[in-house]
Amino acid sequence: MAKKVYQQAILKWALGLGLILGLPIFGYFTYSNQIGAITILEKNWTDYCNAISWDKGIVCEVNIKFKANEDTYWYPVNYDPYGRNIPYTFDPNVKEWKFERRWGNGWKSIPLDKPCTGSWCGKGTVPVLYSIKWKKEQVYETRITAIKNNPEDNIIWSFGKDDPIWFGILIEKIESCDYKYSTNEVKDYGICKESYVYENNITKINETKTKDIRCFTGSHTEEINNTICRTVGLQINDKKILWERDEWTCERDLFEITCDSQIQGNGDAICSSGESCMVYDIRSLFNPEINNFVKTSNTRVIEIE
Repeated sequence: MAKKVYQQAILKWALGLGLILGLPIFGYFTYSNQIGAITILEKNWTDYCNAISWDKGIVCEVNIKFKANEDTYWYPVNYDPYGRNIPYTFDPNVKEWKFERRWGNGWKSIPLDKPCTGSWCGKGTVPVLYSIKWKKEQVYETRITAIKNNPEDNIIWSFGKDDPIWFGILIEKIESCDYKYSTNEVKDYGICKESYVYENNITKINETKTKDIRCFTGSHTEEINNTICRTVGLQINDKKILWERDEWTCERDLFEITCDSQIQGNGDAICSSGESCMVYDIRSLFNPEINNFVKTSNTRVIEIE
């Protein structure tokens, strides 16, 4: 059965679940996936972007590959057949955004603020009300690009952690790596000739032939270089938080870094009762939330560089 997707239906559904949808286009994907109209197959995005114009900085981008399970019609953001008018705003907003689908070796723009025009819309030259039709069983590659009003804005959409966030904060892992060298004796095999005797069916005389067989030919030493890295801190814009140095274990979940003391806790980066914990917000590193922390001669507060 064909699926018709309207912006107002998306908003009603999202508000009922308390979802964050960000750009309007994000809602179309999230809602269509939820009702089974499409199945998202692949998704990747830029974690960090800071462009406030299309020709400078790192432009925000999301690439989504999906399959249409039914003929699915996306209608313009300002169209609703039932006259619904749920207001739609989010903060922070973006300055501009584009939605495109793969078209041959390039990309074709899909405006979601007006009906589709042209022969590729699905009804030849007959005017249609929808912006785009996704055909059943077809797989599509699409991308969303955007520029920000403020380079430091953090744009969140859909369910949060498992979906794209365009950070305005540059976050990079600081790793410590151990290099291990070892050797391994490897057996070598090749093709050898083996003789065998058989009786000729015609002459009834035994004859000798050879055949190729796999055989052991020797051995050689193989060198193995293993690199094992662990995250010991984060570089957040121009600041560093080096938790391993101060004997803490930390994990980041979106904007929060939860740190568990290796001395006054079990060092699993989970804040449990009776443990010394510190929770940092990456947007304000110098004001952590401190839980059950008791300063002793053996413990150190994590220093921000």
